[in-house]
Amino acid sequence: MSYEDLLNIDELWNKREYFKEDRWGVAYFCKKCEQLVETQRPDSRGYRFICTQCESEEIVLGTKEWLITNYKIK
Repeated sequence: MSYEDLLNIDELWNKREYFKEDRWGVAYFCKKCEQLVETQRPDSRGYRFICTQCESEEIVLGTKEWLITNYKIK
């Protein structure tokens, strides 16, 4: 579901200010570095991500807003 799809739902139309388009971007959090990082993806068909800073494979992906909230990133 995309940002535009949500705004087309009648029940959500009055709450459209809540749905900011920049909330939909995907970000990566390295559990070892404990920060948002860039990653490499050796197999484009798989979900294996490698941190470009420490080469750890302990990567969590989600929206930037969710990662910041969930992992209490400052």
